[in-house]
Amino acid sequence: MVKSMQEMRDGDYYGAWCNFERMEIAIDGLRSNAFFEGGEFEIAKLSKQVKFWQGIFPYKVFMSPEFVIKKATCSICKAIVDPWEKCDHKVGKVYSGEMCCRVIEEANFLSISIVLDPVQKYSVAFVRDESGNDQFNYSVVKFVVDRISSPFGQWSYKLEKAYHSHTFFSEIDPTDSCPCGSGRQYLSCCLLRPGVIRPHYQIAFKVAPPADVPTAMFLGYK
Repeated sequence: MVKSMQEMRDGDYYGAWCNFERMEIAIDGLRSNAFFEGGEFEIAKLSKQVKFWQGIFPYKVFMSPEFVIKKATCSICKAIVDPWEKCDHKVGKVYSGEMCCRVIEEANFLSISIVLDPVQKYSVAFVRDESGNDQFNYSVVKFVVDRISSPFGQWSYKLEKAYHSHTFFSEIDPTDSCPCGSGRQYLSCCLLRPGVIRPHYQIAFKVAPPADVPTAMFLGYK
């Protein structure tokens, strides 16, 4: 968590994202072992915070590769594992200090799919400009990073929809598409309402942010 926090402060959001996935995998591995107590070291709280961090990242589309595994072995006993042969070791279990996994030694690549709920979260489908620069909007992540009390500070969020003042959309012509994304004209949609209905993050910190930082932000609509 400390490393992820530093990476986010340095602007390396993808690096932090990958570390959150590593934490998620490590925590799931701990839960599958009999020597682990759920309340020990506040792992449950850490797991919840990892989920919150992942939830505010702008990554929503991922690439999922498809392979035909021709040969896989057990990392513990090196035995071949396939539909006909297997060993007694279970993936995720720790044996004499080593976690069991499957080592893919031979495989054929088949295809890549675009998915919303990936097995491996590191395979982000990036949006980049002509110069190769990341075009994702990390405003929400930065908002939390700038206000969290420590790498292990507790916070939560709720994603809902709320009215955003029309003053935020003064450059939009009434005949243009409504900023809410409905596809209708602004004048016949949200312009008739108290504001534009847009996604809204309601973020709560267990320890209040410093008094000199704003407690609200407008994310824009593009």
